[in-house]
Amino acid sequence: MLLQVNRMDPRWACLTLFLVLLADTARGQGCGLSAFRHVPGTHCRGDVVDRPNVGSADACAQACCDNPACKSFQYSTHNFCLLISKICTDEEKLSIPHGNMYDRIQGEAKPQASAGCGLSAFQHVPQTHCPGYENLVDRPQVGSVEACAKACCNNPACKSFQYSIHNRCYLISKICSDEEKKPTPMGNMYDRIQDEAKPQASAGCGLSAFQHVPQTHCPGYENLVDRPQVGSADACAKACCNNPACKSFQYSIHNRCYLISKICSDEEKKPTPMGNMYDRIQAGPSGPRRVCEHQRLSISCPAGQQINIVSALYGRTTRAVCPSGPIRTTNCRSSTSLARVRASCQGKSTCSMAASNGVFGDPCVGTYKYLEVSSTCIPPPAVPQGPAVAPPASRAPAGPSGTRRVCENQRLSISCPAGQQINIVSALYGRTTRAVCPSGPIRTIDCLSSTSLTRVRTSCQGKSTCSMAASNGVFGDPCVGTHKYLEVSSTCIPGPSGTRRVCENQRLSISCPAGQQINIVSALYGRTTRAVCPSGPIRTTNCRSSTSLARVRTSCQGKSTCSVSASNSVFGDPCVGTHKYLEVSSTCIPSKRMVEARETLQGLRDVLLDLEEVAEIEQETRELEDMGEDVGMAAEDDE
Repeated sequence: MLLQVNRMDPRWACLTLFLVLLADTARGQGCGLSAFRHVPGTHCRGDVVDRPNVGSADACAQACCDNPACKSFQYSTHNFCLLISKICTDEEKLSIPHGNMYDRIQGEAKPQASAGCGLSAFQHVPQTHCPGYENLVDRPQVGSVEACAKACCNNPACKSFQYSIHNRCYLISKICSDEEKKPTPMGNMYDRIQDEAKPQASAGCGLSAFQHVPQTHCPGYENLVDRPQVGSADACAKACCNNPACKSFQYSIHNRCYLISKICSDEEKKPTPMGNMYDRIQAGPSGPRRVCEHQRLSISCPAGQQINIVSALYGRTTRAVCPSGPIRTTNCRSSTSLARVRASCQGKSTCSMAASNGVFGDPCVGTYKYLEVSSTCIPPPAVPQGPAVAPPASRAPAGPSGTRRVCENQRLSISCPAGQQINIVSALYGRTTRAVCPSGPIRTIDCLSSTSLTRVRTSCQGKSTCSMAASNGVFGDPCVGTHKYLEVSSTCIPGPSGTRRVCENQRLSISCPAGQQINIVSALYGRTTRAVCPSGPIRTTNCRSSTSLARVRTSCQGKSTCSVSASNSVFGDPCVGTHKYLEVSSTCIPSKRMVEARETLQGLRDVLLDLEEVAEIEQETRELEDMGEDVGMAAEDDE
């Protein structure tokens, strides 16, 4: 019997969307558009293998993947796809405004996407764009915001991307500041979330006040509060914030927002590929927060309180949490869980960390894991009073490392001894306490410029000395009318252990002794002087590839030995016709395994301290029980 299908039935649309998403997911496995290097505005004559009739660059890439003779392809802005049997050299490629060459990435030049990198790795800034083309990295032909995010993940030079309502994708080499971003009804900026420089939630309630539980929903309408007409998860979160009865919300992939009057338990939540539950994070003592592998877990406390991590687990001890991936075991936990979470969050007012093997290691290969953290909010430790405390603005230590503070409109300076360089650990421009720089007006103490760390690192990282102004002109004004301060924590680390140079088309090798790993400080592919590699043609000495540092770090960072080719196929050609060179400065630092061993040891120490506390509590309990027995016997004697 044939199945009669009514295409006007909304269930048919849902099924079609699900099958499209499923096909997109399947097509993303293995070879695809990310397996090719995009060379925009060029084409290569001859050697055509096939001309498949396809409608997107992704489909053209798939056709090349499926054809063993195809080494590159041309996809024009007129949707013509040409499969080519060779990778043309830079000399063979011809410039054409409608052309887009895609060369199959060979060996080490292949950019690796960050583990788990996707749309969730970016912060959405709706209805904005960043003007100017000087920071434009690429314009890939993609058909969805997820594909645009993946293209940015696969491009080491990409820090943010613009995805317009006309399905146009622009990869950008920087994260534009709030001052640089311009409003536009058709724009959607997505900024890559940095571990250290993560965007701070605006004062008050917003999306960061909710825990994301993806691909789930809470059935039933008895707890439905409202269905506001909004166009983003951020706006849905704001609607929940503004409704006192709202405790969680559902935001579907069809942009439908449902405000709910309760936080559903794990047993009540049901899996659905189109659902996204957001549970309001409760202040003060809280139950465990959980996120699935490759997602981010955020914790925050009210003003005047700080995070206290009670327990942490990265691994899997039950099938009920994050059930959508493969589960081979439920007896799995990373030994570094507590130490890593405490290092990132303990004592802070807000923190965020990735649930990934890159942070915790992989305690059970092949099993889909989750991160579970229990925490409380506690008052900060009391600040000692009296003459022992120096005036806040002059509290910077005399030595090269520590935390320095200066008040608004003053300058903060940092310097390191000869042979060492500045390493910026943290930075804050704004105000989080009344104790520092108290002489000016203070309207809020929940104020932090999101550009603090980025701006300070740009000015100081890797230098022997630096100075910068604590001013709105540098960081923007995160809280108008409040007297702010700049607070910077830094250390001095050994300077570059050596600078290596090789000429174009040669290979540069770096190695470190046993127990140490490579730390890339700087890299340049191009030319800034005539003195290096002078044997070839030199048309300019103002030439550097914008991908130099990212490509070298991808090949070498954290390894004990590495080798990189100084070639246009790796870095692109920043100055055609000029003989270039590759210059890399690096140091050798303790290996990741040694660092993990130290952190594991610290975690064991924390466990021992916890056991000591338990023993003390048990001893106090026994003493109280003994005291109770003594009181009881005394009462019997009195009778």
